[in-house]
Amino acid sequence: MSITKEIKEESQDKRTAALEATLKLIATQGFHATPMSQIAQQANISVGTIYHYFDSKEELLNELYVHIKIGINNIVKASISQNATMKENFLSIGNNLYQHYLEKPNELLFVEQYSNSPLITAAYHEKICHLFEPQHKSLEKAIQDGIIKNLPIEMIMALIHGAMHSLMKFYLSHKEHLSEDIINKGFEAIWDMLKK
Repeated sequence: MSITKEIKEESQDKRTAALEATLKLIATQGFHATPMSQIAQQANISVGTIYHYFDSKEELLNELYVHIKIGINNIVKASISQNATMKENFLSIGNNLYQHYLEKPNELLFVEQYSNSPLITAAYHEKICHLFEPQHKSLEKAIQDGIIKNLPIEMIMALIHGAMHSLMKFYLSHKEHLSEDIINKGFEAIWDMLKK
């Protein structure tokens, strides 16, 4: 391995360590109770190293939010089949997100806390909107085709996110007692709320 590649990988590891430490601490303590010094300690790097990658705590939080949203978007895209109905794709997305959050529950807690935070800058909000633009277009087409209710896209997204997050939290706190059938029925109930 070349020295340049080694340095790049080490740099990426430190950046990732800072993001993961931030996620863990904020999910359990909240934004305001998590200083940069504690993030550095959790990540096993110096505070100066964190500031090398992120200009401020706000930038670190915004980058973490985008990082998680990119992962979620990748799950959504991988769940969609061109040969499936919109309902089948919706249920597939729900189940795949549930499996993801089983492994990474802190991501759900962070996204829920941060989604309406005033700390999200306009530039980062724009990044997120651009990321999910294909899903928005798919919803617009579904409205035109009479598959789902004719509501503003922002309202549909709010309904989906609110219902999905609440359902995921319920699933995670009761996972020992829930059958696969009940889990699917929960996602079907959200679909029933959306369908025309």
